[in-house]
Amino acid sequence: MGARVNENRIELLVDSGEFRARVGMIEDYLELDWLGFKLNNICGIFRSQDLPDLIAFCRDHPNYHIVSSLGSGRYINKYDPSARSYALANGDKNRSLALNYFLNPQWPLIVEDTISKALTELQNIKDRNKR
Repeated sequence: MGARVNENRIELLVDSGEFRARVGMIEDYLELDWLGFKLNNICGIFRSQDLPDLIAFCRDHPNYHIVSSLGSGRYINKYDPSARSYALANGDKNRSLALNYFLNPQWPLIVEDTISKALTELQNIKDRNKR
């Protein structure tokens, strides 16, 4: 039997809000617009075609850095060229910070609560239309 040691130590967070606050993810479209970015979405997500502008901005403004999304629920607090999308951040630059919110023990409850709220809102809209 063999084992392999991973020399890349990370600090894994499972709370999305905690990770976003700690790294200072900027997701407000208006703030990004004020910084000079013209994105095609309102959630502050940078795609591969936006990457040259994002990298140049971070090089010119050292208090900002890139956060990479590696797929559903997984983020790392550094630039990864193979990431699906990127975000701009201005908080903790610790490159060993990572997020995987699917590992949160409360995840099933969070999903259920979110779905319940959405269904309730849809029912409220239907009820208003019946009046």
